[in-house]
Amino acid sequence: MAILVATVKVKDPEKFQQYAASVPATMEPFGGKLLGRGKVEKGIDGDVSFHAAAMFEFPDAESIDNWHHSAEYQKIVPLRLEAADMELAVLGSI
Repeated sequence: MAILVATVKVKDPEKFQQYAASVPATMEPFGGKLLGRGKVEKGIDGDVSFHAAAMFEFPDAESIDNWHHSAEYQKIVPLRLEAADMELAVLGSI
């Protein structure tokens, strides 16, 4: 199992909603599923520089790479770039 974390600074809320609604269908063929997402209500320690975050589970890190480079996901990347500044990271064991 591998976890993908996305942190988001929304630039265009309407476009971001379109993007967010499109993502799950691109992940499904790679075994990706949403674990949880939400807007930042408040920061409790340090500088919180993002508006929202989401976590996704995939079978392994290779599946995340394959999803990220897939034609289906790459088609919506331009929408993502217009909608938000986003950071994506794969979590590993500590």
